[in-house]
Amino acid sequence: PNGASRFAAAQSEALALLDTLSGDDSMTVIRVADKPDVLISASRDPLALRAAILAAQPSEAEADWVAALTLAAADAVNA
Repeated sequence: PNGASRFAAAQSEALALLDTLSGDDSMTVIRVADKPDVLISASRDPLALRAAILAAQPSEAEADWVAALTLAAADAVNA
């Protein structure tokens, strides 16, 4: 599949995960690219999280998964 299809699938998965959160849960949305970008950090607001997921755009750059996962781990520790 092309990048746009993979990105749409990732957005669908993120939205499905969002729908499983309870009121005490928080979620961070990170756009993975050559330089990962935190779109929303440790939010409990489902509307803001949904908006961040839907507003995200794919990147043509190669994904830096190590940096993205490091960023996610640091956010989880600080949440």
